[in-house]
Amino acid sequence: AHGARSKQRTSDPAGGDMGDGQDLKTAPSDTLQAVCDLMDSGYVGGVLSETHAGATLIKALTGHFKRRGYQVTFSYGVAGTSKEEIAGVAFVYKESELLVLAREEILPGRILRLRLQVQRDSSEFELLAVYMPAPGDSAERRAEITEAFRKLVEAAERLGQMLLIIGDLNAE
Repeated sequence: AHGARSKQRTSDPAGGDMGDGQDLKTAPSDTLQAVCDLMDSGYVGGVLSETHAGATLIKALTGHFKRRGYQVTFSYGVAGTSKEEIAGVAFVYKESELLVLAREEILPGRILRLRLQVQRDSSEFELLAVYMPAPGDSAERRAEITEAFRKLVEAAERLGQMLLIIGDLNAE
Protein backbone atom coordinates (compact mmCIF):
# COMPACT_ATOMS: atom_id res chain seq x y z
CA ALA A 1 0.00 0.00 0.00
CA HIS A 2 1.48 3.29 -1.05
CA GLY A 3 1.28 6.34 1.20
CA ALA A 4 0.13 4.71 4.42
CA ARG A 5 0.88 7.74 6.52
CA SER A 6 -1.09 8.78 9.58
CA LYS A 7 -2.60 12.23 9.59
CA GLN A 8 -2.78 14.23 12.76
CA ARG A 9 -6.12 15.27 14.15
CA THR A 10 -6.53 19.02 13.82
CA SER A 11 -7.37 19.20 17.51
CA ASP A 12 -4.15 17.49 18.59
CA PRO A 13 -3.60 18.85 22.12
CA ALA A 14 -0.02 17.65 22.20
CA GLY A 15 1.13 20.22 19.64
CA GLY A 16 2.66 17.79 17.14
CA ASP A 17 3.11 14.69 19.29
CA MET A 18 1.75 11.84 17.16
CA GLY A 19 1.37 9.59 20.17
CA ASP A 20 1.52 5.82 19.94
CA GLY A 21 -1.42 5.18 17.61
CA GLN A 22 -3.45 3.72 20.43
CA ASP A 23 -3.97 6.95 22.37
CA LEU A 24 -6.10 8.53 19.61
CA LYS A 25 -3.76 11.51 19.13
CA THR A 26 -3.76 10.67 15.42
CA ALA A 27 -6.34 9.37 12.99
CA PRO A 28 -5.50 7.07 10.09
CA SER A 29 -5.29 8.63 6.65
CA ASP A 30 -7.79 7.45 4.04
CA THR A 31 -5.13 5.15 2.59
CA LEU A 32 -4.23 3.65 5.97
CA GLN A 33 -7.93 3.18 6.74
CA ALA A 34 -8.35 1.35 3.40
CA VAL A 35 -5.41 -0.93 4.26
CA CYS A 36 -6.93 -1.69 7.68
CA ASP A 37 -10.31 -2.43 6.10
CA LEU A 38 -8.66 -4.75 3.56
CA MET A 39 -6.77 -6.59 6.32
CA ASP A 40 -10.01 -6.92 8.30
CA SER A 41 -11.69 -8.57 5.30
CA GLY A 42 -9.60 -11.70 5.76
CA TYR A 43 -6.02 -11.05 4.66
CA VAL A 44 -3.32 -12.68 6.77
CA GLY A 45 -0.59 -10.15 6.04
CA GLY A 46 0.56 -7.41 3.73
CA VAL A 47 3.46 -5.12 2.92
CA LEU A 48 3.49 -1.35 3.16
CA SER A 49 6.24 0.12 0.99
CA GLU A 50 7.52 3.66 0.67
CA THR A 51 6.29 4.35 4.16
CA HIS A 52 8.24 7.63 4.48
CA ALA A 53 8.32 6.64 8.12
CA GLY A 54 10.79 7.40 10.82
CA ALA A 55 10.49 6.25 14.42
CA THR A 56 7.67 8.63 15.40
CA LEU A 57 5.41 7.70 12.50
CA ILE A 58 6.16 3.98 12.77
CA LYS A 59 5.14 4.14 16.44
CA ALA A 60 1.79 5.69 15.48
CA LEU A 61 1.22 3.28 12.55
CA THR A 62 2.07 0.29 14.75
CA GLY A 63 -0.44 1.45 17.35
CA HIS A 64 -3.19 1.84 14.75
CA PHE A 65 -2.62 -1.73 13.57
CA LYS A 66 -2.29 -3.16 17.10
CA ARG A 67 -5.64 -1.62 18.00
CA ARG A 68 -7.09 -3.78 15.24
CA GLY A 69 -5.25 -6.95 16.28
CA TYR A 70 -2.24 -6.85 13.93
CA GLN A 71 1.50 -6.85 14.48
CA VAL A 72 4.02 -4.80 12.47
CA THR A 73 7.67 -5.37 11.73
CA PHE A 74 9.45 -2.66 9.80
CA SER A 75 12.62 -1.22 8.37
CA TYR A 76 12.77 2.53 8.94
CA GLY A 77 12.72 4.88 5.99
CA VAL A 78 16.09 6.04 4.67
CA ALA A 79 16.88 8.82 2.22
CA GLY A 80 18.07 7.58 -1.15
CA THR A 81 20.17 9.45 -3.66
CA SER A 82 16.98 11.29 -4.55
CA LYS A 83 16.65 13.25 -1.32
CA GLU A 84 12.91 13.74 -1.94
CA GLU A 85 12.32 10.01 -1.57
CA ILE A 86 12.35 8.41 1.84
CA ALA A 87 12.14 4.65 1.56
CA GLY A 88 10.73 2.32 4.15
CA VAL A 89 9.07 -1.06 4.21
CA ALA A 90 6.81 -2.72 6.77
CA PHE A 91 5.07 -6.07 7.03
CA VAL A 92 1.70 -6.11 8.80
CA TYR A 93 0.32 -9.50 9.84
CA LYS A 94 -2.16 -11.33 12.03
CA GLU A 95 -0.23 -12.94 14.86
CA SER A 96 -2.97 -15.56 15.14
CA GLU A 97 -2.06 -16.66 11.59
CA LEU A 98 1.68 -16.01 11.25
CA LEU A 99 4.65 -16.04 13.58
CA VAL A 100 7.90 -14.20 12.77
CA LEU A 101 10.76 -16.63 13.49
CA ALA A 102 13.60 -14.49 12.14
CA ARG A 103 14.05 -10.94 10.90
CA GLU A 104 16.93 -9.39 8.92
CA GLU A 105 17.33 -5.97 7.35
CA ILE A 106 19.20 -6.84 4.19
CA LEU A 107 19.17 -3.23 2.99
CA PRO A 108 17.70 -0.76 5.51
CA GLY A 109 14.48 0.83 4.30
CA ARG A 110 14.59 -1.31 1.15
CA ILE A 111 14.76 -5.08 1.77
CA LEU A 112 13.40 -6.78 4.90
CA ARG A 113 13.71 -10.58 5.21
CA LEU A 114 11.33 -12.47 7.44
CA ARG A 115 11.20 -16.17 8.24
CA LEU A 116 7.51 -16.86 8.90
CA GLN A 117 5.64 -19.81 10.33
CA VAL A 118 2.01 -20.48 9.47
CA GLN A 119 0.29 -21.08 12.81
CA ARG A 120 -2.32 -23.44 11.34
CA ASP A 121 0.12 -26.13 10.19
CA SER A 122 3.58 -24.99 11.39
CA SER A 123 4.85 -24.73 7.80
CA GLU A 124 7.57 -22.13 7.25
CA PHE A 125 8.58 -19.83 4.42
CA GLU A 126 10.81 -16.86 3.72
CA LEU A 127 9.42 -13.47 2.78
CA LEU A 128 11.29 -10.54 1.28
CA ALA A 129 9.36 -7.31 1.77
CA VAL A 130 10.88 -4.81 -0.64
CA TYR A 131 10.76 -1.20 -1.73
CA MET A 132 13.29 -0.73 -4.52
CA PRO A 133 14.62 2.66 -5.59
CA ALA A 134 12.62 4.41 -8.30
CA PRO A 135 14.40 4.86 -11.65
CA GLY A 136 16.58 7.89 -12.16
CA ASP A 137 18.98 9.32 -14.70
CA SER A 138 22.00 10.13 -12.56
CA ALA A 139 24.95 7.76 -12.33
CA GLU A 140 24.58 7.82 -8.53
CA ARG A 141 20.94 6.75 -8.76
CA ARG A 142 21.70 3.97 -11.27
CA ALA A 143 24.43 2.69 -8.92
CA GLU A 144 21.97 2.72 -5.99
CA ILE A 145 19.43 0.74 -8.04
CA THR A 146 22.07 -1.75 -9.22
CA GLU A 147 23.28 -2.35 -5.65
CA ALA A 148 19.75 -2.79 -4.30
CA PHE A 149 18.85 -5.33 -7.00
CA ARG A 150 22.16 -7.15 -6.48
CA LYS A 151 21.33 -7.56 -2.79
CA LEU A 152 17.79 -8.69 -3.63
CA VAL A 153 19.04 -11.36 -6.06
CA GLU A 154 21.71 -12.55 -3.60
CA ALA A 155 19.10 -12.88 -0.85
CA ALA A 156 16.67 -14.73 -3.14
CA GLU A 157 19.39 -17.18 -4.23
CA ARG A 158 20.47 -17.75 -0.62
CA LEU A 159 16.94 -18.32 0.70
CA GLY A 160 15.88 -21.00 -1.79
CA GLN A 161 12.54 -22.31 -2.94
CA MET A 162 10.03 -21.40 -0.23
CA LEU A 163 10.36 -17.67 -0.88
CA LEU A 164 7.77 -14.97 -1.43
CA ILE A 165 8.92 -11.56 -2.69
CA ILE A 166 6.35 -8.81 -2.20
CA GLY A 167 6.40 -5.03 -2.33
CA ASP A 168 7.28 -2.34 -4.84
CA LEU A 169 10.04 -3.35 -7.27
CA ASN A 170 9.78 -0.10 -9.28
CA ALA A 171 10.42 -2.23 -12.36
CA GLU A 172 9.54 0.20 -15.11
